[in-house]
Amino acid sequence: MALNRFLPEMELSGDNRLLPTKKDALLMAAMVAVGLAVRLLSLHNYDVISVDGTAYVGVARSLRNFDFSGLASYGFYPVLVWLGGMIIPDLETAGRIVSVIFGVLLCVPVYLLGMELFSRRTAVAACTVMIVWPSLRHWSCEVMTQSTYVTLAFAGIYCVWRMMRNASIRDAILAGFFLSLAYVTRTEAILLVVLLPLLLLIACRRELKARVSVLAAYATVIAVIVSANILLVHHSTGTWQLAGKTSVALIDAIAYIRQIPDLNYIPGVQPTSYLEILLEFPSFIVTNTGKNIVQLLKTLIPFPFWGLLVIGLAVGGFSPQRNLIRLFLLAACAPLAVIIVYYYVGPEYTQPYIPVVLLFCAEGLRVTETFVVSRLRCSWPPVVKQWLPYNPVMLAAALVFAVITVSPTILERSSATEYLPESDGGRRDQKNLGLVLKKNLPSGKIMTRWSRIAFYSEREWANIPNTDYDGILTAARRAGARFLIVDGGLYDIRPGLGEDLFQPFVPGALPNGIFFNNDKKNFVKPGLRPFMIYLNSPTSMGVIVYEIF
Repeated sequence: MALNRFLPEMELSGDNRLLPTKKDALLMAAMVAVGLAVRLLSLHNYDVISVDGTAYVGVARSLRNFDFSGLASYGFYPVLVWLGGMIIPDLETAGRIVSVIFGVLLCVPVYLLGMELFSRRTAVAACTVMIVWPSLRHWSCEVMTQSTYVTLAFAGIYCVWRMMRNASIRDAILAGFFLSLAYVTRTEAILLVVLLPLLLLIACRRELKARVSVLAAYATVIAVIVSANILLVHHSTGTWQLAGKTSVALIDAIAYIRQIPDLNYIPGVQPTSYLEILLEFPSFIVTNTGKNIVQLLKTLIPFPFWGLLVIGLAVGGFSPQRNLIRLFLLAACAPLAVIIVYYYVGPEYTQPYIPVVLLFCAEGLRVTETFVVSRLRCSWPPVVKQWLPYNPVMLAAALVFAVITVSPTILERSSATEYLPESDGGRRDQKNLGLVLKKNLPSGKIMTRWSRIAFYSEREWANIPNTDYDGILTAARRAGARFLIVDGGLYDIRPGLGEDLFQPFVPGALPNGIFFNNDKKNFVKPGLRPFMIYLNSPTSMGVIVYEIF
């Protein structure tokens, strides 16, 4: 077989293409245990849900009532949160546990892939660093899709390689299953679904007949899951598209790059597509791509890692075998190209590609170590010569880096007495404001800018549109909102509300505390009566609740 003809001849390292053994199972179990311990020890810093997390939990709550419409926009992850909620009643906690579990399991497919394509030493070194890598660790503690997506994607990537190498129907079914679930978790996985097997098909094009059944099994699983998701999106949106959230994410990216706050909430802004942006904003594409490439070089990995990455990519020359591995792993990073062109580079977007980067870095470190040791071995004492084969420097270096990286996070403790809203973008304050509203407001739907306030107040809500006062009030009445929530963070991003609504925030106007307005005739503007004021400067931006008439 074509891939089998390539791989046995590869001299990448001494233990290349070893089948997994009990030793490997123990190593993976140990890494899973360490990764779990690291995340559990870090969870004390994660007690406020992410903005997107409020939507995922909201969809999971709807699933309890057999409402599946939210899956069209938010995919597979809320299903896992809902399933977790059968064991853990609090869905926010259930979502975090789901993320933690998938985050710690990532080392399994990455280890197996690294051992398959490089060596056991390379796989161990890459996974040792990966289980404590800041962005991977962070997002596996949040109620977000990232850790679930990355683990499903790499499970699929590993199975695709085995599917084509072994012509295995079992691996084909697993590859289709994992990559399809990765796609319904995050849409960019559709590129992996197509590109990974296509690349390997080209490599073994002379033996396609032997793989017809394998490809049929893979395509069948993909077709069933992907088509079901597309039909769900069509039923929800009335349009044929890969996901219901793509256009919203694109508008968010344009707003971020062009510095237009809350572009999504300006009435009249229409959903867009990749082609529309390409045709209507060609200068945006060029500018955005340039900025993102520079940002990627600055933030993807620490500067010394770039040298190891280059070595890892270059080692082995340009033989067909090595080129195939390079292209296969680079194809696994194909969605990053879309992010660079259309979105903005940040840890939440680049972390799915960190495992590939670390595999190449670990291979570069292995080659560097081999070169240095071979040059200096003759001058070292006998005890060192005996120690090196069993305790390679690269693994020690990976372990030291891991300890240095994770220690500050585990030891970090957030102090309520030191908290200021600007220190975390108002995350903790929004949670507190939501709890204040939950305790003090009578029943009724609210209109607020911040989903966290609505989430922790446990109320139905509508977002405040970015328009003038009349437009905001009309939208509130149309949505059936009883209360308009005006907080201190809205002054610059919702100027249409007018300065009158922010008067209680003027320093010295009122002392800290909770105040209720019992004057039924006290209207600050037509149709709007102050109902409650909560001030707690400087640890809170405060909130003014207006009742809508």
